[in-house]
Amino acid sequence: MKRPVSGGNWNLSGSDRYKHAQSLYDKLKLKPNVALRLGETFLGNNRWSLREDSRKAVIRDGRALEDTDFDLNVEQKGVDMRIGMDIARLALREMVRAIVVVTSDRDFVPAFKFARREGVRIILDPLGNNAPVELKEHSDITV
Repeated sequence: MKRPVSGGNWNLSGSDRYKHAQSLYDKLKLKPNVALRLGETFLGNNRWSLREDSRKAVIRDGRALEDTDFDLNVEQKGVDMRIGMDIARLALREMVRAIVVVTSDRDFVPAFKFARREGVRIILDPLGNNAPVELKEHSDITV
């Protein structure tokens, strides 16, 4: 990957953030009763976005832009569909009585509704985020 200002090479797999994420994923995969679903990652249309604090500093101080002033815009697609399919399969095969879903994404409403109609209890944990009302409506328990 080329850096936005200097044009220098940037090995993303060598970054601390990548290493931390990989370590977390590796640990989660080994947990019993946990399914980790990763979608496909790609660079968004606006590959680099100028950080707000950097924008203000550049205007205020009149300094030149630096590579560290930008965040890389990486998007992930396909996760919602994969998890929704898992929820439907588990519900149809009567493999579970309850499913814990960690999200605050309203895209899961159809999967929640389907599973509940099949008799599966949905436990929602938005990890401290304010989950949309629609998501809470179609969950049995919100943590």
